[in-house]
Amino acid sequence: MTPPRVDKASIQAKLRLLLELLEATVGLITAELAASMGAAAGMRNLLVYEYVRVDLALVAAAVPRARADVQQFVRQVSGWLVEHG
Repeated sequence: MTPPRVDKASIQAKLRLLLELLEATVGLITAELAASMGAAAGMRNLLVYEYVRVDLALVAAAVPRARADVQQFVRQVSGWLVEHG
């Protein structure tokens, strides 16, 4: 069975929209974190779809930022859940 065709631009746009909604509408995360995590979606697309042309030094440099973003995301969501129970 052939997997469905994935529109990578659409996935990235939807992820950024979701992050913006979490920030602006719900106040679940900060605008800064939403922007940073949205930028990471572009890196994800490079890794998944353009892996032949990936600069491994750039990927290695991006890992600490992505790790910090995920940790911050968990802290902010946990804080929101405690506050809004």
